[in-house]
Amino acid sequence: MRGRELWRASLLLKPLLHVQPLTRAGDCVGGGEQATRAGWVKVAGQQALVGLSLGALLALGGFVRVYLTDDGNVVDAAAIALSLFTIVTTSVLAGSSLPFLLAWANIDPANAGTTVQVVMDILGVTVTCAVCYVILVLLYPPSAAAALVGVSLLQ
Repeated sequence: MRGRELWRASLLLKPLLHVQPLTRAGDCVGGGEQATRAGWVKVAGQQALVGLSLGALLALGGFVRVYLTDDGNVVDAAAIALSLFTIVTTSVLAGSSLPFLLAWANIDPANAGTTVQVVMDILGVTVTCAVCYVILVLLYPPSAAAALVGVSLLQ
C-alpha cells in the first residue's frame, strides 16, 4: 500500500509546484531588472512564505488522505505528509531561485521552467524515498509501527 500512496502523492504535486515561483522570479529577472542579490533575497523571501504555507496545506491534506485510506496508519500518514511538505517547500525555493542563478551565469532565465521541472522530478522522488526510509525503516520499523497502531504482525 505504501508504494501506491507515494505515487499518488507525487501526482498530486506536479502541476502545482512550478508555475507561481517561476512566474514571480521571471517577472523580476526578465522584466528588465538586474538579477541582483537584493532582488533574489526579496523574491526568495516572499516565495519561502508561499512555499511553507502551500507545503503545510498539502501536507495536512496528504496526512488526512493517507490516514483515512490506510486504516488509520499514523506512521505512513506522517511519512507522506513530511515528504509532501519537504518537496513543496524545496520546489518553490528552487523555482524562485533558478532564474536568478541562470541570469548570474549569463544563461537565459527563460530556461528555468524546464530545468526546475526535471530537477524537482528527480529530487521529489529522492526526497520521498529518503524521508519515508528514515521514518518507516529507521524510526519506526515494521514491528514498531505495528505496535504503534495496535496490530499484530502474526495475524
